[in-house]
Amino acid sequence: MLVSRGYEVLLASSAAEASEVSEAFRGEIDVLLMDVNLPDGWGATVVFRLRQARPNMPLLFITGFAESDPVLAGGLGAVPFVVTKPVSRDKLVAELERAMASGPSKPE
Repeated sequence: MLVSRGYEVLLASSAAEASEVSEAFRGEIDVLLMDVNLPDGWGATVVFRLRQARPNMPLLFITGFAESDPVLAGGLGAVPFVVTKPVSRDKLVAELERAMASGPSKPE
C-alpha cells in the first residue's frame, strides 16, 4: 500500500530482521513505522537499537492495543505518534507524514 503511494519501503517481520535491514541500508530512513508487539520482542526495544545509528529518525508506532491499554501506555511513555489497528490507508499515510514533518520523536 505504501509503495503504491510513492514510498520506498524497507520490510522486516521481526525485531531481529528490522535490525539487519536497518544495518544493511546505507541511505537515510525518513520515518520508522514500528509495531509495538513483534514476534520476537517489543518495538520500543528495537527502536532504541535502531536509533543508535540514526538518532534523528522520526518514529510512528502502530499497534493492536487499545489506546487506553496500560501495556501501551507503560511501554511507550509519551511517544507522540501512535496509531491503533485497524487503520485506514489515508489515516496511516497522514500519520506518517505528520511524524516526518515533526522531526525525531523519542520513546521514553
